[in-house]
Amino acid sequence: MRLLSLGISSFILGLVLVLASPVKANTDMSAVLERMDEIIAEMQVLRTEFAVLSKQVGTTVSTPAVLGVQTTAGGFSESLEYGVTNDDISYIQKLLATDPEIYPEAIVSGFFGPKTQEAIRKLQTRFNLDPVGVIGPATRTILETFKKAFPTGAFPDGVLKQVPQVQGASTSITPVQSPVTRPTFSDNSNPFYSIEGEIDRGEAEVRVEYKNGKTSRIIVDGDDEGEVAKNIAKRTGQSVAHVLAVLDLGNEKPSNGGDEDDAEEAIEDAEDAIDDADEAIDEAKDDDEDIDDAEDMLDEAEEYLEEAEDAFDDEDYEQAISKAKKAKSKAKDAEDAIGGKSSRKGDSDDIDEIRVDIVGKDEAEVKVEYDDGSEYEFGLEEDKEDEIIEEIADELDMDEDDVEDLIEFDYGDVEEINVDVDEDADEATVKVEYESGVTRRFDIEAGSESSMIKDIAKEIDEDEDDVEDWTNFDYL
Repeated sequence: MRLLSLGISSFILGLVLVLASPVKANTDMSAVLERMDEIIAEMQVLRTEFAVLSKQVGTTVSTPAVLGVQTTAGGFSESLEYGVTNDDISYIQKLLATDPEIYPEAIVSGFFGPKTQEAIRKLQTRFNLDPVGVIGPATRTILETFKKAFPTGAFPDGVLKQVPQVQGASTSITPVQSPVTRPTFSDNSNPFYSIEGEIDRGEAEVRVEYKNGKTSRIIVDGDDEGEVAKNIAKRTGQSVAHVLAVLDLGNEKPSNGGDEDDAEEAIEDAEDAIDDADEAIDEAKDDDEDIDDAEDMLDEAEEYLEEAEDAFDDEDYEQAISKAKKAKSKAKDAEDAIGGKSSRKGDSDDIDEIRVDIVGKDEAEVKVEYDDGSEYEFGLEEDKEDEIIEEIADELDMDEDDVEDLIEFDYGDVEEINVDVDEDADEATVKVEYESGVTRRFDIEAGSESSMIKDIAKEIDEDEDDVEDWTNFDYL
């Protein structure tokens, strides 16, 4: 506890020095405030990690609680703070590099930079610590246990799967599954009541509830809790420590990714379509009609149905729905191909329009409308325009340029638009977030906000007034 007090005291001293330092007229106050925020966040990390460590091994554990303090033989003697360069950091990087899941870059430079910080976050996640990227006492104890077990840095395969047992060591920490204690605040400074959501494919959709009753729903980038917290703090203008205190990314989506009833219904529809096609083919065979193409298409439909049923058994309902839709579509194609007739695909001269509804992440529904009023529908497991055009061209046996001329995309309702403006490069990156969960990105020329709103409205085919209401500008 004495060492913990020293650690906290050192951070308080740093905070005092930041506040007491004379600020020149040209000093960027935002940098000072950002450092203050970092100091507060690191104090919370120290308090949190020490609490975790105490629960796992008891309060009698002797462990360094001050980043950069001298330690016992077999441990680290140099600073482990972000931004430093020394041999202890090199050792830690070599250890992290043994596991590509934790440190795929495997750079051993001795410099504690962003890539090493990200690897530390992943290590903390593995051992059920808050993934904040700061080497606090619990994380340091884990790292020093490896140092004592492998002082020369000769690591066996899979060394990071579990902390080694070290003879004579006062403790050994192993991965646990129970949640760790979150940072807490003794005052009412935290404006958040709760932040809940989930991480999915590099993005987190969260619901933010403030103590004043206000709520908002935002989507931020991030592959782990630490990165998500940082981006939420940036978007809300609050501290990372306040975000971490209430952030809950544990309400995961059901592993199936879809609705069981919808999947079951989609499979039944596909079975009905296949039965209808099979009956039509039998009748055509009795009438000596050409059924070769139809039978080939029916075989494809049955393969898709089998895949849909397998996915359903695995409780992957999203995949089951997608495969079932393809089975139904192929079965209809089979009926239309009886007698050697076209399967309604045709060439571009026969097509009036191709409509694509982006209904969710990696999910699109395509409807091809022909001049004669007939339609051809099928589903795709894509939500990016280029990939969709390519797959439609393959499906319809058409040139991609012809598809692009005929296609119309519908993403549904817009939820929010965020624009990162790089005035030096005269360029702005636009990220349009839809209620379906799909995010669309594109670049425009930087200019006045009114001109950029006009360009965005034209690109997404929406009213300028609506675009203005949805858009947030961030100047880099």
